[in-house]
Amino acid sequence: MNASLEKLFLCAVCLFSFAAVAEARKVQVAVPGFSQNMAFSAAKLAGYYQAEDLDVEFVLMSAGTAVQALIGGSVDFALVGGAAVTPILRGAPIRFVLASFYRPVYFVYAKPEVREVKDLKGKKLGVANVGAASDFLLREALNMHGLDDKEVTILGVGLPTTRVAALIAGTIDATIVNIPHNFRLQQAGFRELVSFPRLNLVELSAPITKRSQF
Repeated sequence: MNASLEKLFLCAVCLFSFAAVAEARKVQVAVPGFSQNMAFSAAKLAGYYQAEDLDVEFVLMSAGTAVQALIGGSVDFALVGGAAVTPILRGAPIRFVLASFYRPVYFVYAKPEVREVKDLKGKKLGVANVGAASDFLLREALNMHGLDDKEVTILGVGLPTTRVAALIAGTIDATIVNIPHNFRLQQAGFRELVSFPRLNLVELSAPITKRSQF
């Protein structure tokens, strides 16, 4: 192959590679926190999306905002869990396609002086948004422990990092968080009142008990 043909061949290869990258479908995924995003970020780092010609972008936003963005078409997918249940029941054109956990990976943490769930009476509790998964789970946990959710003040504080900061600053008395924010609160001396992975309250799907035989 002479020099001219070799240059032409290399140019063609470069143009083909560029075209292949340009054809990758842009997919925006709303994520309310990094714990929900760990497996999906690992898949991106491993090149699984690229292998399927997908250019995946993760957009951080609260669960309530993520659901609205999904309904409005601003994002293609949302890792929101229970926050989507109420809109779906009301007829929103969205659906669940995957459950990563068979139980919610949430924890309720409170100031050290709050020793039990019933001690939250009259206190201010932080959730992502009123009506979000964190709000629903917190109210169910309160009721399960004999405390009416009308006996507390539940505030929509926003993202997990904001809720953690609010609890540390003393703006709220307790909050519900997911991994890894529970570890930060534990290290800071706050008390775990409820662990939803250990609580037989909500099951999103049946756990896998044995490997399928083929």
